[in-house]
Amino acid sequence: MATISIDYDSSQGDVELILEDREDPRLHQAEDEASTSCEQTKVALYNVVVKVKEIHLRVSSLRLASSSEYFRAMLEGSRFPEGQALKDNGFVRIRLSDPEDKPEAIMIIIGVLYEKDVQLPTKIDFQTLQKVAVLVDKYQWHIPITPHMISWFDGLKDSPEFPIAFDEDLLTWLWIAWLFGMKDQFKSVSRFVQQQACKSIDPMEEGIRVPKRVVEAINKQRGAAFQKIEETISSMREVLLRKYPDEDTPQYTLLRAMALGFLSLCSQNLQLGEFRTPDHAGCSVRWLERSINSLETMKGFTVCPSNNHGGRWIREGGPWDVEKILQDAMTDLKIEEWGLDYDDFKPTIKRP
Repeated sequence: MATISIDYDSSQGDVELILEDREDPRLHQAEDEASTSCEQTKVALYNVVVKVKEIHLRVSSLRLASSSEYFRAMLEGSRFPEGQALKDNGFVRIRLSDPEDKPEAIMIIIGVLYEKDVQLPTKIDFQTLQKVAVLVDKYQWHIPITPHMISWFDGLKDSPEFPIAFDEDLLTWLWIAWLFGMKDQFKSVSRFVQQQACKSIDPMEEGIRVPKRVVEAINKQRGAAFQKIEETISSMREVLLRKYPDEDTPQYTLLRAMALGFLSLCSQNLQLGEFRTPDHAGCSVRWLERSINSLETMKGFTVCPSNNHGGRWIREGGPWDVEKILQDAMTDLKIEEWGLDYDDFKPTIKRP
């Protein structure tokens, strides 16, 4: 397998970054398929131009140190072996071999540092965006990379790659918006997470980089919404169980029983109260809103005596109009105005 060397700085290139390009298992699959027919071999070779074992990037220590606190600490002075080697020999090789040190992402970042526009994509996919963000955070390249990250992020946010439901990728979008100080994007993505989360988020779960205080605020908003609707149902039940002298008639008794039964059916369909699952797992606030708006109605339901005179009915907008009261409670949550303000959650550690 080949080794590729790229010289970014021929005059001051005193650092060589060595990147390992780990093989994609799909390449082996392509090789296996290629062995069965000449036509498949051509396809496989067309897709796999060359196998690369290592990529060597010749760069300037001054460029690295001025753009990254991580490399500044490593290369300036003699605290670290790399800095000592650079001081003694005027040159040092640094191997970046951690799992997150993806060559394609590092080459994009180095391209930004050297303003190599020809090497910078105008658009990138979400997986590459994530890889770049992880490396920027690790090596503290926030300042030079942020303008490009904002542009790439905005280019992807309205694309099919943006999640349409709650998943781990959605939390990665949120983390990237937070990491690069995208105030408007952080507001809108956090609102989407609050509306779509179908469980409480565990900030300690592997793969979740969103700060704990952000996660806690999202969980709190989601929990408060379900609590609000459950309290509304509980209050309605108390009203329906309460008897007044002027309502102590067979018609009112039957009407009240029907309303109570309907309220219980609504609780069951909405998985609230005695029908709730632990942590409302599987239910999002957006789902709750849609479910409430699609409830059957008892408006106009009438109970008549045997002589068909003096009937009683559930008045629209009245205290027994279960559907309207739940819809009003949902409206009061103002979920379209949700979202976290970035200034309340921005990083507490000062960046370079």
